[in-house]
Amino acid sequence: MFAFFRAKPEYQIINPDYWSEKCVAVDRSGGMREYSRAIAEAAVMSHIKSFSEDLTLSQRELTSLKQSVRRSVVFDQGEEALRRSLSDFRWCDNDGDTIFSDFWEAEVRDWTEHLIWCSRAIVWGIEKYDLTKEAISGH
Repeated sequence: MFAFFRAKPEYQIINPDYWSEKCVAVDRSGGMREYSRAIAEAAVMSHIKSFSEDLTLSQRELTSLKQSVRRSVVFDQGEEALRRSLSDFRWCDNDGDTIFSDFWEAEVRDWTEHLIWCSRAIVWGIEKYDLTKEAISGH
């Protein structure tokens, strides 16, 4: 299993997407992912962009939509509050339709610092093991 965790420059040392699949338990103080406001905001803006392209909104309509989202959507109170505010969001220029009905699919979480730190620690430990083994064997 050491070969799997050895540092590979092409993977920038760790690959949390792939490595997290190998986790069978998480720390009691936190999981592998946590809500990220920056990722949430980017996901909402991407959703708005797709929506506006599908409906070919004018620049004025798009500006109005973005302003309404900034006024109504809660980004700073966690994932549940964000998703609830998006579910409740209605845009008056669109006959009150919900535009975020499929937003539940969007990822708004990032890897925890703890997962990243542990992943790097595994790589560091294996590297130290390899160096020690090499020094002992003389290769």
